[in-house]
Amino acid sequence: MNDPALLKTLITRGQAAIGERKLVARDVKLPRAAGKLLTITGIRRCGKSSLMRLQAEALVKKGVDRRHIVFLNLEDDRLEPSHTTLDQILRAYRELHPEVPLSKVHFFLDEVQAMPRWDRFVLRLHEEEQAPVMVTGSNANVLAKEIATTLRGRSLNIPLMPFSFSERLRLRGLELDPFLPKGAAKLANEQRDHLQWGGFPEVIGMDPQFRYKLLQEYFDVMLFRDLLERYGIVQPVVLKHFLKRVLTSATKPTSVRKMELDLRSAGVKITKDLLYEWMDHAQAVHLIMRCEPFGAHARERLSGKTRYYATDNGLLSAMSFNFQEEWGRLLENAVAVEAVRQGAALTYYHGKQECDFILLRDDRQWKAVQACWSLRDTETKKRELAGLVEACKALGLKKGLVLTADATEDLKVEAIKVQVRPFREAETLLAR
Repeated sequence: MNDPALLKTLITRGQAAIGERKLVARDVKLPRAAGKLLTITGIRRCGKSSLMRLQAEALVKKGVDRRHIVFLNLEDDRLEPSHTTLDQILRAYRELHPEVPLSKVHFFLDEVQAMPRWDRFVLRLHEEEQAPVMVTGSNANVLAKEIATTLRGRSLNIPLMPFSFSERLRLRGLELDPFLPKGAAKLANEQRDHLQWGGFPEVIGMDPQFRYKLLQEYFDVMLFRDLLERYGIVQPVVLKHFLKRVLTSATKPTSVRKMELDLRSAGVKITKDLLYEWMDHAQAVHLIMRCEPFGAHARERLSGKTRYYATDNGLLSAMSFNFQEEWGRLLENAVAVEAVRQGAALTYYHGKQECDFILLRDDRQWKAVQACWSLRDTETKKRELAGLVEACKALGLKKGLVLTADATEDLKVEAIKVQVRPFREAETLLAR
C-alpha cells in the first residue's frame, strides 16, 4: 500500500516540474487524433521521456491548467510495483482536485511497464473516463507491435529515433550559414561528428573521450535488458559476438548462414534459425534495421543478400575503432537512419549495377538514393550514377538523389534528373 501523502506529493511535484527542464524541441510530429491513446516507442536513450515532457509543456503554454495534468515516472523507487498502485494514484488525484472530471485530465505515464496490468488501467482511463493518455515504455517490456495488440487497436504509436542532424544543431545552439566560409567549415565539422558519433542526446553533449565508453554501455544495456532478459536467451557471449559481427558488417550484404558456419567451426553449437530469430529480436528492440533487395521473395533472405543498418551511427563507432574512419559506410548508414525517420521503408536495387536505397512509401517505390562520400573520382562518379540511373529506369522513376559529404550539383543522365546534395540536406529531401 502506497502512502497517499506520497502519491499526492509526486503528482503535485510532477505538475510543478512541467517546463522546468531546458529541453530541445524535436521534429517528430505528434498525431492529432481524438479518442486515441498515444504511445512512444524507440531505442533506449533516444529521448522518449523528454518528448512526453515537451508535450506536457506545450499543453501548459496553450493554457491548460497544470493541475489538469498527471505526469509520473512509474519506475520511481518510492512507488510499489503493484496493480493497485495505479488506482491509488487516481484516488490521490481525485482527493487533490475533486472538482476536475478525469475526462479533462491529461495523463503522461512514463515507463508504464513498471506496473503490473498497466494496460487494463490505461484502457479504463481511455474508455470509461475518456481521458487523454500518453505512455512510454522500456523495450525490455513494451514493444510497438505488442502495444497494438495489448491496447486492442486503440492506440497510435509514435516511433522516435535519436537526434537528426538538424536537431543536433538545435541542441548545440548552432545556426550556421553554409554560404559563409566560417559557417561552412563548422557545418562540415558538425556533420562529421554526427556521422561518427550519432544522435543520442547524452552523447552529443559529451566530451569525445568518454563517448566510446558510453556507447558501449548503451549496447550492453540493450543486449542484457532488451534481448537476454526479455527473450530468455541463455547464450550471452554468443549473442554479443554475433550482434557485433552484424554491426561491423553494416551496409554490406550479410550472410547469416556464413556466420553460423563460422560459429560452428569455433565449437559453438548454434543453428541458423536461432540466429535469424536473434536478428528479428534485435530489429524489434530498434537496435538494427533490415534492408532487403527490392522485390525480394522470402527465400532471398536466406541467400545472404540482406543488408543491416544500425539505428544510430554511434553504435557502429562503438563496435570498432576502424569503423570510425569509414566515412562512406557511415554516410550510408546515416542516410538509412534518416530515411526511416522520415517514414520510408528500406530496400535496395540489385541488377547489373546497384543502387543503395529504393525507398518505399505505402509499399510503393518512391525514391532512388545513392550514398557516396565523394564524387570527385571520375570512376566513382560514373559507377554511382550508373547504378542510380539503372534503378530509376527499371522502376519507372524520373528522378534520383545522390547524398554526399559536401557536393551540390544538378545533372541529367539518360533522361533521368539527378540531384547531388550534401548529407545535411537529407532531412528535407527525404521528407518529400
